[in-house]
Amino acid sequence: MRDSQSLGLMVGTPDDHAPLWLILNQRLENCRITAAPSVESERDVG
Repeated sequence: MRDSQSLGLMVGTPDDHAPLWLILNQRLENCRITAAPSVESERDVG
C-alpha cells in the first residue's frame, strides 16, 4: 500500500464528446482493473 495511489471513479454514461481515459499500471503485480461498457436497461430509459 505504500506505493498505492487513490483515484476517483465516476460511474455513469458519458456523452459522445467525453474524453476517453486509459488507466495504466506499470507494476501489475497484485492489481486488478476491470472495465466494461454500461448496458442501458428499459428502466433507465424515461
